[in-house]
Amino acid sequence: MGLLRWWWGIIVVSIVIVTVGILLSRENPSSALDVMLEHTAFAVGNTLQEPEFKDTMGDLANKTKELEDLVANLSKKTTRRERRDPGLYRIPPPPPPTSTPTTTITTTPNTAKSTGKAKGKGKGKGKKIQYLFYRPRCCSGINNQLEEFWYAFQLAINMGRGLVLPMIAEHVTWTRVEMKDLTPFDEFFDSSVVRQLVPTMTTKEWKQMCNSTFELDIFPKNKNKIVQKGYEKYLNITWQGVQKLVVSSWDDLKDKDLPDCLGVQWPLQLLKGVFNIQRAKTDPPIGGLVEKNPTFEKLRRHTVAAPFIMSYVAPITAKLGKYLAVHVRVGDFKKWCKDSPDPRRCPTDKNMADKVRKTAQQHGITEVFVACDVDFKANVLKWMKEYNPNLNFHTFDSPDEPFKSHVDVTGVAEQQICIDAPVFIGNCWSTWSRTVHEGRYTTGKSCDTTLIWNSETPWCMKK
Repeated sequence: MGLLRWWWGIIVVSIVIVTVGILLSRENPSSALDVMLEHTAFAVGNTLQEPEFKDTMGDLANKTKELEDLVANLSKKTTRRERRDPGLYRIPPPPPPTSTPTTTITTTPNTAKSTGKAKGKGKGKGKKIQYLFYRPRCCSGINNQLEEFWYAFQLAINMGRGLVLPMIAEHVTWTRVEMKDLTPFDEFFDSSVVRQLVPTMTTKEWKQMCNSTFELDIFPKNKNKIVQKGYEKYLNITWQGVQKLVVSSWDDLKDKDLPDCLGVQWPLQLLKGVFNIQRAKTDPPIGGLVEKNPTFEKLRRHTVAAPFIMSYVAPITAKLGKYLAVHVRVGDFKKWCKDSPDPRRCPTDKNMADKVRKTAQQHGITEVFVACDVDFKANVLKWMKEYNPNLNFHTFDSPDEPFKSHVDVTGVAEQQICIDAPVFIGNCWSTWSRTVHEGRYTTGKSCDTTLIWNSETPWCMKK
């Protein structure tokens, strides 16, 4: 501190002298400069002769010598350690540069005829990718649309094309058959996982590339009429008057020079022989596509909830801990269940409440997550609690967007909570429950933990 104080003193004195010199220089520049130099030398000389300044400088020199000796000693020790294990003490050199092949995806607007066939999956520099546009089952619920997506997914792979990700028609039920609410695929599912198997583009990008117009419309021979014109209508896509091609299966397309902008109707019918889609001949019909078809199982593994849904759900399932998840199918099921005496397909409120209590007791569970249509949720919780007062019931009711405004985004979140549950009970005649079952199967959940209402038989078939 003493050294610092003396140096500040020198600086202050010098500033004063310079100021005085400037003022004097206006009258006698030469004499002013002499006076300024003389006073500066005098101030610096006096400071250097002060005993305190000399002592401070001496201490600084001693400390500097001690620091140099310490650094030299550490250097010797480090060298000895490096000889024993050089990897622990040396920063490894940077790896040699490597040449990484790049993949370029190019799309061509619909201003000219297609220049060639689709080849491979677009791997390789500058290779052009053609894309497959298909009509989803938009007059059905989101899980029916999802099944159609998987068929188109496989058809794109077989044809060597990329896949145009569909718009999802939200909140479509047996009593609300319309598609006014079309929402991009990415709001529900993770397209980056889909792209691990096939290139993708959004519907908006396809409309821009193809000027919202088909060059060719492909139909299966056994279903060669458009029955879902509303999808094109709401997306403002031109399909009237477009050239039509009717084929028996995708094999008929192998040697054809197909244009960039083509549409496909009923992709499952074009996958003749690819999937075994027959239900298991058991009672109830346990098992299905995911157990009997390794190809479909691969598609299912590559269809997961959007990342923001996953991150939103994770703390909820962590808080629930060991819980039972149930799907209560109501609404349209209640309507057509009037003519069905099967209690497994159409269980009563008491049937489901009894199954919940029994399953919870078997697994030592007290927390129950309930998923059902938002319009019936309050009533379902009411009778569930009345029959099972010793259990704690939970639902997913988020005030945050996009959950608040999108019923089916909420549904995907509920499905993920059911997929992650230690135990799940669902309805094997429901596509909503079936989607959960497939998610549980492909993420390694035991078949013994995926159950059906009013049945002692687990849902899935073990591998």
